[in-house]
Amino acid sequence: MKIPSHLRFEIAAINDLCIDVGLAGKYEANLDLIVSHALFVLDVTTRRLDSEQPADGRVRLHCTLGRITVPGWGNLTEALAHELVREELDRIVRHLEQLLADSQEGQPS
Repeated sequence: MKIPSHLRFEIAAINDLCIDVGLAGKYEANLDLIVSHALFVLDVTTRRLDSEQPADGRVRLHCTLGRITVPGWGNLTEALAHELVREELDRIVRHLEQLLADSQEGQPS
């Protein structure tokens, strides 16, 4: 099964947000895509750069895209699988947008 174009665009947007968050200088953002015929996962990990310990302030968000690309994944209906993926991607976007806004707060435009 192919991944729908709108989800490809959302993944690209998440990648762009990770770049923007990292370049803003207050947070680090890492994006991992794990893709195979039986697995498709997107992981985003963020953390404040001024944290004393590497794990301080670390947030890891996960989206199991395999729900829609691997037939029969978890016995989910196609509609429910798409809904769950959409919710997970939206949560990742909101988190990254929040970090970007926090990084830009007080900076000249």
